Amino acid sequence: MSNNFNRDRRRELSTVGRFAISSLILCATAARADVQLLDTDDFGFSVGGAVLEDYTRSQDLIAKGYDFEQWSTRRASVEAKLEFGKRINLELELAWDEDEQVFAWRDAYLDFDLPDRWRIAAGKMKQNFGLTGSSSLKNLLTLERPMAGELLNLERAPGVYVEKGFDNALAEVGYFRAENDDGDIINSYIGRFVLSGEGDDYWHTGLSLSSQDYNGSNYRVKSRAETSVLSNFLESEKIKADRVDSWGGDAVWQRDRLSLIGEVNGTRVISPLEGDRHYDGVSAQLSWFLTPDQHRFDDGKFSSFRPAGTHAVELVGSWGMLDAFSKGDGFQANSTSLGVNYYYGRKIKLMGELSWFETTQGEYQGNEGMTMQIRMQYRF
Repeated sequence: MSNNFNRDRRRELSTVGRFAISSLILCATAARADVQLLDTDDFGFSVGGAVLEDYTRSQDLIAKGYDFEQWSTRRASVEAKLEFGKRINLELELAWDEDEQVFAWRDAYLDFDLPDRWRIAAGKMKQNFGLTGSSSLKNLLTLERPMAGELLNLERAPGVYVEKGFDNALAEVGYFRAENDDGDIINSYIGRFVLSGEGDDYWHTGLSLSSQDYNGSNYRVKSRAETSVLSNFLESEKIKADRVDSWGGDAVWQRDRLSLIGEVNGTRVISPLEGDRHYDGVSAQLSWFLTPDQHRFDDGKFSSFRPAGTHAVELVGSWGMLDAFSKGDGFQANSTSLGVNYYYGRKIKLMGELSWFETTQGEYQGNEGMTMQIRMQYRF
């Protein structure tokens, strides 16, 4: 393991530690307030986790006439939740990093459930943007998130979230200190608003906004082409950016066994040195259960699915487009896929997906191919 990696890991742990200490101070302050947050007679502890194993076979995807197949561990993680009374939780997730061959903290944050549907979270956690970007990979319809979301380099990072719930709406804002590929600190400001309704049908619409201060650091678009093993398969050139502003809209309509989902994203890269760039992406997904089941949504996110009976079978179709081509640089690509998901209780999920991919602009123009992916997911 390199010295650089050790320094980066120590810096990450130090940053997470500072946020954890700040959260504990906030916890102590809140516990002394008029509203009792901490009941010393009510503590709890729970542990769980998940293992996601993938098999991928591609034909003609990387270069004409080149095929490959691969088994890989997409995710292996252990999650723990410590409850300090009824309103304060410590959320932890430790996961295996396949690239670095070490265990690393994905989540480590304190969550404060305050009166009047206020919520504060502080520590290392996900930056919520859009429906699929805010939802856990374990709960999605497809094996990977749509390409449209890869315009946003919103990795897990130390930060603070403030959330306010209403009868049919949710608003949240956050601040994060993330890093780009070069290790430069990127200040990220993010917000999301979701409006929902439920009667005979369920629906929701969401709006997400993000602004990231790059201050001359490098920004680039990277895509895995919706295939788990093709990390950074498509890349744009690095751009020295002052700021990166993004917006996103998502919508869901659900009736009985049918769910329709759409997302659209736009990004503006502000670079006085190299010229501004404008990128956009769009995706659409359709789900139909062959069994009497339907997906559940909570606060504008996919919730963990549990069949009405012992098992459930779902058909999924999706289409996505990512246009990251600007000023003669970058790429434009689209993907279409058909899949089948099988659920046995809450713990077991089997996914099979056949995708067709095509690059229409940029360095990889004309590259197209088929990919078959199978995932075996087990939750404990």
